[in-house]
Amino acid sequence: MNAAASMLRSVLNTSRAALSSGVPKRPPTSYMLFAKAQRAAGAVDASLKVPEQGKQIGAAWRALADKSPYEAESLRLREAYAAEVKAYTETHGTPPPSKKALKQSQPKKKRAPSAYVLFVSDVLKHETAPKQVDRMRAVAAKWGSMSDAEKAPYQRRAAEAKAAM
Repeated sequence: MNAAASMLRSVLNTSRAALSSGVPKRPPTSYMLFAKAQRAAGAVDASLKVPEQGKQIGAAWRALADKSPYEAESLRLREAYAAEVKAYTETHGTPPPSKKALKQSQPKKKRAPSAYVLFVSDVLKHETAPKQVDRMRAVAAKWGSMSDAEKAPYQRRAAEAKAAM
């Protein structure tokens, strides 16, 4: 086993702590293993900001001729992860969704239409201009030229829609 592989093992053993919830953590890619090993070995200038460190690590990764220790370790971790996920799903069912997935799955709360939106939905049906842009310009010009008394029914409907929500 060469020095890179042994250093890689030591970095992994210190960082692969189990999550408190027990849900298996996705394994790092070969590049992430390399980046972690580079940072642990002090090969990256710590005085640089994180983006510059990333550029430095990326350049070192591209220049690296033998990536096989990192790729092999990444493959081993992926296989272990697959086994962990299988064991977890057998005992706990499917893992809970991430916060991001949960947020994306919940529909956004609908907003009440404004008076202008209600006006556009009523008037746009009767516009005959061939292009949508021209129809919208005509509707906007009509709205702009309307008096407050003419806008009042739309404002009342908008207030009712807002109160209903």
